Amino acid sequence: MSTQGCRISIAHELSPDLALRDIASSFMDKVESLRCPEIVIDFCEVETITRSFAHEYVTRKERSSLRINEVNVPDNIDRMFKVIHNSEKKPRFEGLRQSRTIIL
Repeated sequence: MSTQGCRISIAHELSPDLALRDIASSFMDKVESLRCPEIVIDFCEVETITRSFAHEYVTRKERSSLRINEVNVPDNIDRMFKVIHNSEKKPRFEGLRQSRTIIL
C-alpha cells in the first residue's frame, strides 16, 4: 500500500470506481494495519462509489480506533456518504410498534 505519511490515494490503490462491500472491507483491513494514529484517504480521481462500498467504509471507519479523514471527495461521493449517514439515523419501520398484528 503506497502511503506518504499515512496518506492513501484510494483510486490508485483500488480503482476510480469503488464497488463491492468485500473490497471496502479488505481496504479497511489494510488501513487499520498501518501504524499511524491518523490516516488521510485521498478520493481524488474517484468517479463512482456503490452504496454497499460506502456503507462498509463508513461503518468500519466509525468502529476504528484510528482517526481517518477524507480529502478531495467529489460531490457525488460525498452525497453517497450523506445518504449512508442519514439512512442510519432513520428508523427502518417507523410506527411498527404502534401497528396491530393481524392474524390471517
